[in-house]
Amino acid sequence: MDNASTASGSIPGEDGLESVSACLFCGSAHASKEVSEARDHFFGCDAGAFTFNRCHDCDSLWLSQRPFGQRLAAAYSSYYTHETPDAAAPAGIKGRLKQAYIRKQFSSSPRIEDTIGSAIYAMLTPNRSQTDIHYRFSPAKPANILDYGCGSGEYLLRMRDLGHHVSAVDFDAKALASLQNLGIDTVSADEVDGQDWDEHFDHITLSHVIEHVPDPIGLLARLNAWTKPGGTFFIEVPNARATGLDVFGSYWRGLEAPRHFSLPSRTALEHALRKAGFSIVAQHVRKRTRDWMWRASFDAMPGNQGEGTKKAVENAPPEDLQNAEFLTYLCRK
Repeated sequence: MDNASTASGSIPGEDGLESVSACLFCGSAHASKEVSEARDHFFGCDAGAFTFNRCHDCDSLWLSQRPFGQRLAAAYSSYYTHETPDAAAPAGIKGRLKQAYIRKQFSSSPRIEDTIGSAIYAMLTPNRSQTDIHYRFSPAKPANILDYGCGSGEYLLRMRDLGHHVSAVDFDAKALASLQNLGIDTVSADEVDGQDWDEHFDHITLSHVIEHVPDPIGLLARLNAWTKPGGTFFIEVPNARATGLDVFGSYWRGLEAPRHFSLPSRTALEHALRKAGFSIVAQHVRKRTRDWMWRASFDAMPGNQGEGTKKAVENAPPEDLQNAEFLTYLCRK
């Protein structure tokens, strides 16, 4: 894992926690307590109660005390990256049309049936961005694709099946071992310094990873250096200004203490991306994310808090680029 950054003012303690006195995205120490008593409601790996601070300068959140060493490793002991990839294909006529669109869009399939099926799918599905998000706006083959923080590797397996050359980086030795057995090129995050990857990749993805690292700015700069000029970069991260946080508070699924060290605001993430050398192509809202995020958040709450939360859900504003559960971006170097 990236070394704990002195830029964040971290001070290790004897309880496996280190105090963090500054924002991980802008370095400011001007902050106030935003969320108290955030717990590991969803995986039950850590019994502690944690606090997220709100940066007064860039509006991001950061964990005031975060785990390190053995306590950090224990926090991932039952994490979902250990799950087996699901390779199930969609069924039915629309599923076959969708597969034709996917082959045409992401593998440059020359088959006439894919061209026709893709066109029909496009007519039936005006908002195809949700399919494009699922495939992380990958370029057509052949492309060198890196998924940094690949987890189970489900995305990389899909892209390999479409004809791309794929590489995986992760912190989880179990996940990497599983992918190695499936023939995926893997590198531990602790060993990436030894890779000759300068301007090597056509497309890099960072899906729900940057919130887990102690130096998000340094990671973005590194990934930019690995991207070819004109190459693309996909990133998705929980939004520090998501409406779900207002509704559910410490029970919001996006906090996921203590594994999420920081959550950027929209402004902070866009600034960080540009500072790293990326230009922003577009921001997207992933549909249906609010449904499952809020359902999981509601299920984590004690029963006696449910009625007030139901009213807050009913009165919540529609999801948009500002208040979306996730910040989802396609960028270009």
